[in-house]
Amino acid sequence: DCASAYLKVKTTTRNRGIEYETNATYWIGASCAPRTALEAVALDIFRHHSRGVRFDASSSGAEWWTQVVDEELDIPFHWDRDYELQKEEGVCLHPHVASVTYLTGLGGAPTLVLPVASPVLAADLPAACAGRVRSASACHPAAGFHLSFDGRLLHGAPAALVDTA
Repeated sequence: DCASAYLKVKTTTRNRGIEYETNATYWIGASCAPRTALEAVALDIFRHHSRGVRFDASSSGAEWWTQVVDEELDIPFHWDRDYELQKEEGVCLHPHVASVTYLTGLGGAPTLVLPVASPVLAADLPAACAGRVRSASACHPAAGFHLSFDGRLLHGAPAALVDTA
């Protein structure tokens, strides 16, 4: 279930032993059989987005995680990326497709996707966050809604936009 999969973990990078905290993430390989309902959802989403695309099933699949957040709290703006690679090598590697799937419609902030692509070098991340944002795409929480976007784009769910009506 989503609440039991939503964990904060402290970890260290493999090569340099750099410590950092992150949300627990999970992996389901493209040719694996799902063991849980959440793995089945992640694999269905992967298959939907990879339909008609050639890929190496032995090294492809879906990384997934859950968010169980109080309405009053933000999901800060961020880029999905390989945090270990960023910390170890200073390089930002992103998924080809990022997605958000709402399993319930219990409220919360909409997910905003900004047309701000992550730089390749981690040292350039602060500069990428400067300047005006002239547009955004929003997806409001509703059971079954699925949002997909370029995995290099900045996104978050600011609590200030929670619909209180």
